[in-house]
Amino acid sequence: MNNVMNIHESVLDAPQRIYTHLKKTPLEFSDQLSDITNARVFLKLEFEQITHSFKARGAFNKIIKLVESGQEARLKKTGLIITSTGNAGIAYVSWVTI
Repeated sequence: MNNVMNIHESVLDAPQRIYTHLKKTPLEFSDQLSDITNARVFLKLEFEQITHSFKARGAFNKIIKLVESGQEARLKKTGLIITSTGNAGIAYVSWVTI
């Protein structure tokens, strides 16, 4: 149960860690989807992020947590291996350009 609480706290703390590194993306109301679902539907326009996807949030959060835990020197020495060829890989690569 303690591990679940740590994960929960980590998720809740993530926005505080990453907000200065990412663009604030807009929410846009969708008339068409709202009509289809009979609910108010908003679209989060994460394609406006520097990586053009939401993956930057997770990638940046992970790297910041590694640095905050004292592993910055190791990261600089050994680097970081990413096994994604898609949006997650692009997000991690984008971090080094900021």
